[in-house]
Amino acid sequence: MLGVGNSVYPFFLFKNNQINFFFVYNEMIILKPITTIQQIKIIPTRSGTINKISLRNESTNEVINYNVTATNLSFYTYINKIFTLKEGHFYEATFSNDDVLIHRDKIFCTNQTISTYSVNKDEYIASNDNIIFYE
Repeated sequence: MLGVGNSVYPFFLFKNNQINFFFVYNEMIILKPITTIQQIKIIPTRSGTINKISLRNESTNEVINYNVTATNLSFYTYINKIFTLKEGHFYEATFSNDDVLIHRDKIFCTNQTISTYSVNKDEYIASNDNIIFYE
């Protein structure tokens, strides 16, 4: 916790007696089940060069390891790779330098547009009477 004098304020940064709010915002990585190169953009939680990604399918517990070449630009790390993923599955991603952990994240695989994503896509139909049927 940070503070000025005897006062303590959590989650604030003080500079020249001014309060500056800060936060960390992390989005889940969204990839598609396609066989072309996709880009992952992350802000690693530890310093180091990423050369390995381990993906664990949370549904099947299957683990896939990828050797990668990462590019660092400012605070971001970019990874371009062809991934073998299944539609609608979540993956636990571990980014490392050999066996040294650099970052962990969550990946979701979908073909749907993110802004209109629905878990129930193609599961329900609507009739003219505004009744929704499950099929």
